[in-house]
Amino acid sequence: MLRVLETVERIFVSLTSYTHYDRDLSEEILPVVLKAVSAEQQDGYVSRLEAFAAARGACRWPG
Repeated sequence: MLRVLETVERIFVSLTSYTHYDRDLSEEILPVVLKAVSAEQQDGYVSRLEAFAAARGACRWPG
C-alpha cells in the first residue's frame, strides 16, 4: 500500500505543484479508495497509475 501512496503523491505534486499535504490524511483515505479497486485490478495498479499519468503528460517518471 505504501508504493501506491507514494505514486499517488508523486502524481498529485506533479499536477498541482503543491507539496504541503497531510500524509496522515493520505494514509487514512488510501484504504477507502482502494476498496473501489477490485483485488484482480490491484495487481499492477501502480504501473497503471503511472502509465495513466504519463500518457496525459502529467508526470515524468525518473529512470
